[in-house]
Amino acid sequence: MRYNNQFFTPIFGEDLLPIKPSIVLEKGEFNKNISLLFGTCNDEGSGFVSSFGFKDLSSSSPNSSMNLEKAHFMIELLFGVMKVSYGKEVADFYTKGLTDNDGYELKKAVSNAFGDYQLTCPTIRFGAHLAKTPANTQNSLATSY
Repeated sequence: MRYNNQFFTPIFGEDLLPIKPSIVLEKGEFNKNISLLFGTCNDEGSGFVSSFGFKDLSSSSPNSSMNLEKAHFMIELLFGVMKVSYGKEVADFYTKGLTDNDGYELKKAVSNAFGDYQLTCPTIRFGAHLAKTPANTQNSLATSY
């Protein structure tokens, strides 16, 4: 997402979040005696994807402006930028069964592919990892999507 024309990215290395979260999880150096509610929102990736300047994903752009080839291109480009080697497979998965006549669903496919990879899947993996932590077997963990 953009704020003041700058991309938003998580920041760590300060008082609030001194260490990168993935490192903290790997080392198990976090407060394990907590109850936690975590989750993501439907279409959470759309706000991020729209900041990449894909005009065809804009809500003001007609659904007919999106076609299967563009959706594949956008997904593969996004995953290439993230240095993920299997962008084509991701594009195939998210556009399976869609045609050029499915403009709205193709827009959602691009947003969902990005959002799932960057937000939803890591959040679910975090919860699964936390749930396996011995101290958390007695605590409440809940997820929402």
